[in-house]
Amino acid sequence: DEPGTNRLDWLHPGAVLGPGYECSDGSANEGQGGRLGEVHVLLSCGPVELAARLVPACSGLRRVICISTSSVYTKQNSTDATERRLINAIMAAEDTLSHSCKERGITLVLLRPTLIYGCGLDQNVSRIARLIRRFHFFPLAGSAVGLRQPVHAADLAGLALKLIQAENLRSLESPVGGGDVLTYRQMVERVFAANGLAPCTIPITPSVLTGFFSALAWLPAMQGVNSGFFLRQNLDQVFD
Repeated sequence: DEPGTNRLDWLHPGAVLGPGYECSDGSANEGQGGRLGEVHVLLSCGPVELAARLVPACSGLRRVICISTSSVYTKQNSTDATERRLINAIMAAEDTLSHSCKERGITLVLLRPTLIYGCGLDQNVSRIARLIRRFHFFPLAGSAVGLRQPVHAADLAGLALKLIQAENLRSLESPVGGGDVLTYRQMVERVFAANGLAPCTIPITPSVLTGFFSALAWLPAMQGVNSGFFLRQNLDQVFD
């Protein structure tokens, strides 16, 4: 955003590739790469669909580091139809990306981090923090003993940089978790502490909790909060 710098719309490869490049069908044509033709390493922080669209445009590409999500493991059978559609779309984009890289012999490292937090931009811990700051209490689905491995955005970024610089890197797909394994309840209590508040959690029967928040779904603070948000609090979402 510095004065005089060019801003590019990375959601549309045509903006990167320069005038005359057409990608209205969502594809990128080989051989018309413009500046992307000089790219050897692509780091994608999302969405995966964008990485899948950019790879064909990078004629000199040798390595792709793509950050996806561990939700492809945990939300395929979500009770929320919107979540299921989103996960299906991400999985389809992963398949497209993987096929494109294999076809051209490009090294692909597909990372699926668990519960990214940091910078106040995530929809996991930051959402919990917003609710806590607003109401000064947090409802839990029963005992909320499901295990989590939150990973900080800075740690994920550091890992991505190491993979960019690594020699003799091989293609791989892997979940990525943080250094601590803790229950959902413990995670919420840490968010209270980080906001300078004493923990105030209220255990509620999951069915009652989901019904209550479904009735409040119209509130701006409740955007993105669905039944699965609470029902998963007692499910382990950890990986080796």
